[in-house]
Amino acid sequence: MGGWAGRERMSAAWRYFTPGYWRQQRRLAARLRQIGEVLARAGLSWAFTRLQLDRFLPPRFRRRPGGAVRPPQPTQLGGRITRVLEELGPTFVKLGQLLSTRPDLLPFDIWQALQKLQDQVPPFPGVQAQQVIEAELGRPVSEVFAQFDPEPLGAASLGQVHRAQLPDGRWVAVKVRRPGIVEQVETDLEIVHWLADQVARRLQPEFFDPLEVADEFERSLRQEMDYLHEAHTIQEFRRELRSNLDVVIPEVYLPLSTSAVLTMEYVTGVKVSDLDALSQLGIDPHELARRGARLILSMVFEHGLIHGDPHPGNLLVRPDGRLVLLDFGLVGHFNDEMVRELAGLFTGVVQRDASRVVAALLELGAAPPQLDEETLERDLEEIIQRHYGQSLAEVDLTDILRESLEISSRHHLRLPRDLIILAKSLGTLEGVGRRLDPRFNALEIAVPYARRLLLRQGTTGWLRRSVQQGIRSLETVAGWPEQIDMILNQLAAGQLRIQFEHQGLQETHHVIAQGIHRMVAAVVAAVVVAVGMFFWWQAHAVPGPLIHSWRWLAGGCLVVAALLLLYALLPISIPAGEEEPWPSSRLTSHGRSGRHRPRWAPLPGTRRKRGPKTRPRWPS
Repeated sequence: MGGWAGRERMSAAWRYFTPGYWRQQRRLAARLRQIGEVLARAGLSWAFTRLQLDRFLPPRFRRRPGGAVRPPQPTQLGGRITRVLEELGPTFVKLGQLLSTRPDLLPFDIWQALQKLQDQVPPFPGVQAQQVIEAELGRPVSEVFAQFDPEPLGAASLGQVHRAQLPDGRWVAVKVRRPGIVEQVETDLEIVHWLADQVARRLQPEFFDPLEVADEFERSLRQEMDYLHEAHTIQEFRRELRSNLDVVIPEVYLPLSTSAVLTMEYVTGVKVSDLDALSQLGIDPHELARRGARLILSMVFEHGLIHGDPHPGNLLVRPDGRLVLLDFGLVGHFNDEMVRELAGLFTGVVQRDASRVVAALLELGAAPPQLDEETLERDLEEIIQRHYGQSLAEVDLTDILRESLEISSRHHLRLPRDLIILAKSLGTLEGVGRRLDPRFNALEIAVPYARRLLLRQGTTGWLRRSVQQGIRSLETVAGWPEQIDMILNQLAAGQLRIQFEHQGLQETHHVIAQGIHRMVAAVVAAVVVAVGMFFWWQAHAVPGPLIHSWRWLAGGCLVVAALLLLYALLPISIPAGEEEPWPSSRLTSHGRSGRHRPRWAPLPGTRRKRGPKTRPRWPS
């Protein structure tokens, strides 16, 4: 183990001598200075100042010693943050979109402002799109498609869509990932992780772990950049909704799809918000609004699927009246237990039962240890009383969702990301439905689904859950005799041992040992310098044929001393294989799972510190 750990330390030290390492550090530092400049222009330089990162701000925005750090009011802050994220590019736009699904992390005004983030960028040339297709599919575009339109149908931060025709005459939509976006995202992900560690160390937030948020963001962004993941999601929706004759979901052509290219059926239709076109097709907007709501709600309560962004651009209407669902980049999934609690939540709202709503929220989300359930129930009771006396058709679902999320944020309830996606989806659905029919009310349509689900699960679900729980208990009890027999046999043979382990002493011993090694190296370096100085003096004091030999010996001593001093100045590393197995590379193509942390390299002009916790502490 010691030899392996030593090789790891030597490998970590050697990277400081590689040109690629310093090029990467200069690139990261340049990006941080760019972020600092954008923050300063938006009046948000205080954010870097709070994190003691003034060195990345333009000189005129750096705080003078003793100066106060005064952030603007939240009402002003939300709009500024939104503009900054949009200016910083695709990665930070996606970060804002992730934070918009976490109302437990931000003040409600800022969270609400993030809902307005625009993912709109100029398209890239069609020639570049063809180059990406040829590189991914390994064939010229002229062989893959009979026709390819270089003008995109639409563009977003990660890619754009082109229309093409297959050799057999079928028209397809080809989604192509933006060239260079992977490299840009990799750099920004390193920045996000590094900044998350700065937040964790400098601000020490009480209700969330910034490193965990950074990990969640990386997983989400990598999934969105992998078009094969979206292809499999579309196939899942087609499989689950194949019996629904009111919806059309495009077919995916997997042989012509990769992680950077997605080829699917090209489906035409009119936007659900185009009332004139709907009128020409003879489609009743009132009935269309109700059919769209029933489709989305049946996906949630019957299939556990959520389309996260049902805005008019992703909802088309065919001439025969069928609805077309597009863009499956943002979706959610509910298991049976979450669907049951969700149904209880809807029913509690309708029945004005605050205790039932609290119970459902606590089952769905993670409550902080210091949660005051009585205060939470009282806040929810205020919402219910505010809408008391209104008929179901008069209740505004958007207002209820907004007020409920505001209360969740105030009490730091960490609700599942899928539940927040559902809330956003229902809010969008309510807005689209009101365009089609001013009297439209999504809650009025949702309640029958929730009641049917509770009734069905109340009669059969209880028995099924009881049987499953009984089987698990019997399996546990059935294993007890064997375990007791094994313990008694070990006790009789004198082989039963109880082991106590002191946590953290090995790490302390390792740190002390490395500190001693560095002290010894510094002392030896001083001795070698003295010997080198003697050789240099000898070369000048005693002229003769050996003068060059004395100089070579002096130079050799100085080189050895420099290497010893470099070793003495290296940061002390924590031995691998302690509490958390950290990967040796900073980022992998598939992201990280669980609580694993990368070993990040320090940025130029920084040094590594460690706090009291056993997780990597990055440069200040």
